[in-house]
Amino acid sequence: MLETARALFKTAVEHGWAENGGLVYLVEKTGKGVTVRDGNKYYWALAEMIAAAGVLAVRGEGSEDGDSAYFWGWYDKAWAYATEHFIDSERGGWFPMVNKDNVRTDIYAKEGHVGAPVKCYPSKTDYHPLASCYEILRALELETSV
Repeated sequence: MLETARALFKTAVEHGWAENGGLVYLVEKTGKGVTVRDGNKYYWALAEMIAAAGVLAVRGEGSEDGDSAYFWGWYDKAWAYATEHFIDSERGGWFPMVNKDNVRTDIYAKEGHVGAPVKCYPSKTDYHPLASCYEILRALELETSV
């Protein structure tokens, strides 16, 4: 499963990481190549990418073929992107989405909304970023306890 996970991650970033940063939501691979079907970038997908990169990096430590440096590089790149575009440094939490141009889209605000940006919709939580951090810490703990 580990080799499959590594291959899946590499394919996802090869086809899903946008030129201007961030992981697009949906691509389609056809006989003509890969086409972006939804260029929006969602907080939860980026958080899951961070977790995957971190866990794969930890699992590759000490392995000749684990590509640990490759996964730590993506981990750092994804966190830098999250910090710049998703993390609300004033009020905490993550904004839900940015568009293909990395502009935050407050699609859940009512028309004519003024004031602080809308960060939430009824079902949004910051479960994914928190769970991603937990999974990386858990992987690190398991690796050092073996």
